Amino acid sequence: MRRIFILILCCLCVIGSVSAVSGVSSANSRTTVAADGTCQVTLRVNLRIDEAQNKLTFPLPERAKDISVNGKPVTAPRKNGVRNVDISDFVLATGRYELTFSYTLPDIITSDRKGGLMMTLELLSGFAYPVDSMEFSVTLPGDFEEKPAFTSTYHQEAIETVMDISVEDGTIVGSIPGGLKDKEKLTMTMAVSGDMFPQSAAKRWALDTTDLLMLLFAGLALLYWLLTMRSLPPKAVRTASPPEGFSPGELGCQLAGNGVDFSMMVVGWAQMGYLLIRREKGGKILLQKRMDMGNERSDFEMAYFRKLFGQRQTVDGTGAHYARLCRKANSQIPGVSMNFRRFAGNPNIFRALCAVIGALSGVSLASAFAVDTVLRVILSILLGILGLITAWQVQSAAKCIPFREKLPLWLGLGLAGLWAVLGIASGEWDIPLFLLPAQFLVGLASGYTGRRNDMGKQIQAEILGLRRHLRRVSGKELQNIMRLNPDVFYQLAPWALALDVDRGFAKRLGNARLPQCSYLIAETDDRLTARQWAQLLRQTVAELDLRQKRMPIDRLLGRQI
Repeated sequence: MRRIFILILCCLCVIGSVSAVSGVSSANSRTTVAADGTCQVTLRVNLRIDEAQNKLTFPLPERAKDISVNGKPVTAPRKNGVRNVDISDFVLATGRYELTFSYTLPDIITSDRKGGLMMTLELLSGFAYPVDSMEFSVTLPGDFEEKPAFTSTYHQEAIETVMDISVEDGTIVGSIPGGLKDKEKLTMTMAVSGDMFPQSAAKRWALDTTDLLMLLFAGLALLYWLLTMRSLPPKAVRTASPPEGFSPGELGCQLAGNGVDFSMMVVGWAQMGYLLIRREKGGKILLQKRMDMGNERSDFEMAYFRKLFGQRQTVDGTGAHYARLCRKANSQIPGVSMNFRRFAGNPNIFRALCAVIGALSGVSLASAFAVDTVLRVILSILLGILGLITAWQVQSAAKCIPFREKLPLWLGLGLAGLWAVLGIASGEWDIPLFLLPAQFLVGLASGYTGRRNDMGKQIQAEILGLRRHLRRVSGKELQNIMRLNPDVFYQLAPWALALDVDRGFAKRLGNARLPQCSYLIAETDDRLTARQWAQLLRQTVAELDLRQKRMPIDRLLGRQI
């Protein structure tokens, strides 16, 4: 009997010690939200203190103002995202205490990136001790249909499974009979209408951090352009003669800073008499060297002419050697620095600053797509990289418009379309609406502006002037020129193709048959019209390009290159 009595006594002691642990026996929060988004909060707590405290604080939301405890105004410093109210003067010893906290919150309404309004209210800010039970009410300035959502530190969204929620005449009433753990925060969020909070609705276009960063980089890019690249728009001086000193394959380098179009360089060499292009049956295109290239051409051209032929007299233009050389040359931009002033800005720096805006827009889309933090981070990385690539490719698309090679243009348009779809799907339609045209203008500004010297301005004017002449020359004028120079069409055809005006240029000669071309031999005995021959030249260049365009896919699939 004695043992049973001792066991019962021990149990009572354990129960007594548990019940004596410091904490909040009950908490009752009453919040009234005004139409301007401000709210008045009254929080009553019953404290249970089992041992004397040197300094005890109670946390309130960081933005809380006009704080009072039991009617006495107090100050509360900010620390770790909360305001810590010192309640040591109200809790003098062990025992039970009832405290009433009153405070206001300036504005609990925020706008999301889709233009909607969201109310976020922190009901409990993480007291150091557990809360045995809690009741709360939130009164809104009107009726609502949306359902509130709750999260807590420990339970996360699952907190709603242990809550009792009801709505009575525009007031949300809830209780948590099971209690909350120590240092646990409780937050309520709910979508609200602009009719209920008209003042907050007027602020829906407020800028967030990502928007501010995009404006910052846009400002830096504009400042860089104004200080180092600013120049007048390029002028065109109409001319019927190609510019001297470089080949048709270098037109993009000289005018817009693009890479070398190696196949057009080869066609230009053929037109100048250095090699012969021969189309064979079965699809092969043979390049036959006619003579060596001397120092009448640039060092770049001489180096690549030697690389093309080496010790050989004939090279397969559809083979792997030509394709590798083509890709290598396409990455080069020879002689461009000579066209600019000494302290002219670098267009790639300007483009990079603007491309960062594309990456930041991807982060904005990720915020609109995902609420969960982990998913948002993953999407921010993926869409940020995609935005960076899209911005850069749209810039490149703008630079290639006047030229034959349109692959960057199609890639840019494809990525722009994808970005537009993502923007519409996320509700952020304004992002592609402003981003894509802006990046296109950046491409134009980086390619066709810049502080050129007199030689650079002259070259730019000659290229644009030649393109204008090839586009506008009349058939009658062209026929008059051909009476004096029968080969003028073949001389200008490579330049017309490089500048993507070959079809219109050839069309002006009508159906007249041309004499045999001296540098492009096809397996046909028929004399061709200008349009037919222009199409043959375009097809030949496309076949020269085909192998090098397939190389990335061949590498990916493990095919022999």
